[in-house]
Amino acid sequence: MLFRQPVLPSRTLAAARLKAEGIIRAHRQMGCTAAGIAPLDLAGGLDLLLSKKGLPWISLNLVDDKGKHLFPARILTQAGDLRVSILGLTGPVRKTNVRQNGYRVLDWQATLPPALEEARQEADMIILLSSYPFRVNQEIARREKGITLILQAGILAGNMAPRVIDGTLICQTGSRGKYLGVLDLDRQDPSSCRNRFIALKTTLPLDRQVEAIVRQTMRQVNELHRRQLADQRRQRKEQQQARQRLKMLTGSAICSSCHQRQAAFWRRTRHATAWQTLAVRQRQLDRDCQSCHVTLPAGTLTRAEIRTLPLNFPLELRGVGCEACHGPGRKHAADPAGNHLRRPVASTCTRCHRDDHDTAFSFADKLPLVRCPP
Repeated sequence: MLFRQPVLPSRTLAAARLKAEGIIRAHRQMGCTAAGIAPLDLAGGLDLLLSKKGLPWISLNLVDDKGKHLFPARILTQAGDLRVSILGLTGPVRKTNVRQNGYRVLDWQATLPPALEEARQEADMIILLSSYPFRVNQEIARREKGITLILQAGILAGNMAPRVIDGTLICQTGSRGKYLGVLDLDRQDPSSCRNRFIALKTTLPLDRQVEAIVRQTMRQVNELHRRQLADQRRQRKEQQQARQRLKMLTGSAICSSCHQRQAAFWRRTRHATAWQTLAVRQRQLDRDCQSCHVTLPAGTLTRAEIRTLPLNFPLELRGVGCEACHGPGRKHAADPAGNHLRRPVASTCTRCHRDDHDTAFSFADKLPLVRCPP
């Protein structure tokens, strides 16, 4: 009902969830009695289905990691003087977008029989909402007696003419509520059912309340896309600014052509091997770590700009080099006498040697370990 595919790309996930929330609101407005959970409905995450403003979801075989049911197995409703028990059966989940998981789909052979036994005791008629394929629903109809109707969905794109299997009627609904039909059913003789589909023409009058929900949802999606475009433009601008500032750097190899003694000392410090300490831990592409293990134009980049830098960092800037402490050196390399570099101060170091990374850091104590000779 909610999503078109089991895996939603991260760039479209937020918009897809907004549309799903609109679908839920519209079906709630139309008075949905029960909604079975199909595998595709899980693509946006469990929190969407567990919301208090959701639909009356049912599933007898969707449980959390501890085996506890996440949703009611069935709903008991009344049709005239007829007591009707509606059960939900979730089909197998092969691949979804839900990385946190937090759920399992149990096999129907273990979960359906006891649920049916309880339903038989409380109802005159049993309807099973199943997202299993037709061949499995056929097997269910042959093995489990007392099911009046199996309504399958989420497998095929279109509808299917009703079929009676050992006294159980199996019907297929179209996807995502795009089809309307009327099924006249004699529960004593399912084979005498009458089924007709109703074409949803654009000339049909609109339900004003549902139309308002649809329009509101489309506005929300459009506004989301507008914000995403603005964010993309801002990120591109920050990326261009950050890369432009990287061009102010030369790399320690250029520094060493004049400052040979200082460069030899630097190569023996832990600053020189800072990139390797990440590489051995397989974290050299981790943005949360990378910026303090490479040479950046200290003090000229914001944290937002740092996060836009390429993960594949230039070789000459890997490791904490001369310019991480003394500032960009391109102008100094071109005109040493006219462009002097700065001396590092405590704030130069504490940009990376913060309490959450280095609780014992003392500028006065650590400076002699990295101070280059005159």
